[in-house]
Amino acid sequence: MIEFEKVIQIKDFLSKQWSDMFKRYLEILRDNNSNKFIENSVNDLRLLIGKMNVMLDGVGKKILSNDDSKEYEEVIELQNIITLASQVSEVYDLIDISLNDKVDRRRNIIDKLILSTKETIELKLWDNFRDANKEKIKDFFDYFIKNGVNLVYVDIHGGEKLVGILEICKNGKVKELLIKELIKDENYERLIYDKNKL
Repeated sequence: MIEFEKVIQIKDFLSKQWSDMFKRYLEILRDNNSNKFIENSVNDLRLLIGKMNVMLDGVGKKILSNDDSKEYEEVIELQNIITLASQVSEVYDLIDISLNDKVDRRRNIIDKLILSTKETIELKLWDNFRDANKEKIKDFFDYFIKNGVNLVYVDIHGGEKLVGILEICKNGKVKELLIKELIKDENYERLIYDKNKL
């Protein structure tokens, strides 16, 4: 408890308290404005990317379909694989893997991850997250472990995001393209569990 002998001391003390609080308030506003600026910039980039995708799609379709080849469809298929690989990398975090893993090990783990994802979607095991039942959620993780995939984290909406794997797995060539995309360092690294990421 602070004791004051004069009114001026009270005034000085309160002035200091108010000025510190006001300074913190201004810092918070500045941070919020900075965050808003970043958010607006990201939204502007998304809009620009969307416009560019439409333009490139139109131009690409015209150029690649002039000779009636399947090249345009192959480009679109590859774009879809790259998108799905990015989504897979966002949905899962695995333990017992590292960037030092050799290609064969990476391929083996990714193949098991894709197969387990396909099967858990077909078996509707992703619905276990809706129930928030610990035993059912444990069953989900155990399914992956049984298939040799040690998950430590999963985005509970992953089943909806990764439903494209069902179609990919029907075609061995396309599945192989997805595996090749996922074993690349930039995607594989995103699958590695990092306790600071959560």
